[in-house]
Amino acid sequence: MDFRVIYDVNYLVQPDKNIERRHKKSIRRKNGMDKHCLDLYLPTRPLPYVSLNGGQTYTGVASPPVVVFVHGGGWRRGDRQSWNHFMSSYDTNLLMYFLQRYYGTYSNVGETFAKRGIACAVISYPLSRLQLSFVLVEMFLSFVMSIASVGILLTLAVCLAQLLLFITTGNFGVQYFVQFAVFHGAMSTPVLSTLCIYVGLSQIVVWIIALCLHRKNYPSLRPHSVALITVFAGLCGYLCTKYDLLSIEHSISLSSVLLVFLSQVILLTVYFADVPTLKHPSQIRSIAQSIRWVRKYGIITKLFNIRKLFLCGYSAGGHMVSFLTLNSDVYLQEVGLDLCDIKGVISISGIYNLHSLAEGSRCLQELYLTPTFESKPSCWTIASPVTYIKYSLNDMPRFLITNAEWDFGLDKDAREFVMKLQNHGYQCEYHVIKGSSHFSLAMLFGQNGQTLHKICIRFIDTVLQQNKTTEL
Repeated sequence: MDFRVIYDVNYLVQPDKNIERRHKKSIRRKNGMDKHCLDLYLPTRPLPYVSLNGGQTYTGVASPPVVVFVHGGGWRRGDRQSWNHFMSSYDTNLLMYFLQRYYGTYSNVGETFAKRGIACAVISYPLSRLQLSFVLVEMFLSFVMSIASVGILLTLAVCLAQLLLFITTGNFGVQYFVQFAVFHGAMSTPVLSTLCIYVGLSQIVVWIIALCLHRKNYPSLRPHSVALITVFAGLCGYLCTKYDLLSIEHSISLSSVLLVFLSQVILLTVYFADVPTLKHPSQIRSIAQSIRWVRKYGIITKLFNIRKLFLCGYSAGGHMVSFLTLNSDVYLQEVGLDLCDIKGVISISGIYNLHSLAEGSRCLQELYLTPTFESKPSCWTIASPVTYIKYSLNDMPRFLITNAEWDFGLDKDAREFVMKLQNHGYQCEYHVIKGSSHFSLAMLFGQNGQTLHKICIRFIDTVLQQNKTTEL
């Protein structure tokens, strides 16, 4: 690989030179719900980063620039490795878990920068908590998607079995599968009972993946509780059959429904036990603390140049890095940093005026704004980056604002933000990534044919050439 990674570093703890040796991949995720952590992606060789303005710049420089990346998720969803969120106390969604893991969402950002000679810290931060009604809706949708993902897995398993059968016998044997599955299975079992059994098996698959692969992401979950509800559901079905209360298929269906219901009760209990209640600006302060840690680690190790520090955020992360920069006299100074420590800000599909979300619908307001910013419009104004644009000072970092071509109307908000920045003397670039959507910007970051990462690297290169930073 062209980079190495220091995983699962708590940025509330003072850094030291030996931290890389203690944070190997084998000891990651001691507490999956600890959000004050980051993964640090470092180039493997002390080479200059790759400039897209032609050739390699700063030849011989041993300390590259560093980017602090803040993930998105509407202030209440996400992780530095996005797939971990979808198999945790926050949410259990097997389909999103597989999808995010396939694309390596957010870790792909750190990898892309590190491969091009730029150090990158991908951070997590504490998430806000939903109200009960929205938690129930999200749990239902997540379970439906999990059922769908199990169906996909079963389909793939059948196709694989058919392929192996063809390789060994030269016959696909479709008729045997159809005869067994249809005539001996579905035709002899009511459709509703078959569906209930399938749903129950899907829940068992979800539990196996959650407990075997991501047990640490459920701190309050006790494995024996899952075993107890499984035994209880099976016992209920057995007793109904034994005493002729229900037929065998109806008893199995009852057990499946009981297992699913009790499983969702446990997940709901775990959610409210593990997910803290927090409000703005708690997340801003966490990001400021992560920047302080990155800067101190750079000073100690000389692995990157702290005078070439950039902030980058996606979606809600774009909102927070913009807000933090424009309020540097409050949140950066709280942790002993100054605005001149930030050389540039990259905001990808960010939100700059929270009122623009409230205008969409009442549902969006309750889903995104109320959990983090309360329900008062005055609170949204206070938490909006656009509110804090003042006439630019000499040490104000340069901004790069980007949007997807299909971006849920966030591009209108971004254009107004860019116009106000430029009217107040800020250096600001604005780009719309053609052929992209809000989600593809993060999931496909760094892939061949994508332009977003090239724009980001070109921006970093341009800013550093303008600043002509003195090496440490």
